[in-house]
Amino acid sequence: MNKTKKTRLSTGYHYTSEECWKKIQVEGLKPYEIRRQEFVPILKRDCVTGIWIWDMVITGLAHRGCILYQMAYKNTIKAVLLSVNFERNKTLYGPGHEKITISHSGHIENLMYHTGQEKAVIVCEPIPPSRIELIERYCLLDIWKQGKE
Repeated sequence: MNKTKKTRLSTGYHYTSEECWKKIQVEGLKPYEIRRQEFVPILKRDCVTGIWIWDMVITGLAHRGCILYQMAYKNTIKAVLLSVNFERNKTLYGPGHEKITISHSGHIENLMYHTGQEKAVIVCEPIPPSRIELIERYCLLDIWKQGKE
């Protein structure tokens, strides 16, 4: 009897630019350098290699901040939100083998758009295109086309 170990997948969310999404459709998500102060208390360093995956659906100002961050950081007016299925056992673990979940606080200048309630994990291995789905596209110019909120 051939026993194959079933991979347990979790769903998370990843914001990126429209340009990156084109590459991701072919290559998948690949680990990259992430520099955050939130790593220092746990890992004694501010930089890791992995893929930032939100552990929850982000809403409201935090969601809009994620979109604006991608646009500003990647110098683009088009961003996307992706749904990502990843292996939970491939996420970043701490020195004591505890799973690391990052509580993130984020701001653009004085505007705090993440309050620390939003949580992310760092996936340490590539995620194939077959496990990634486009949820939504965003264009900065479309903001003025929408009605009042």
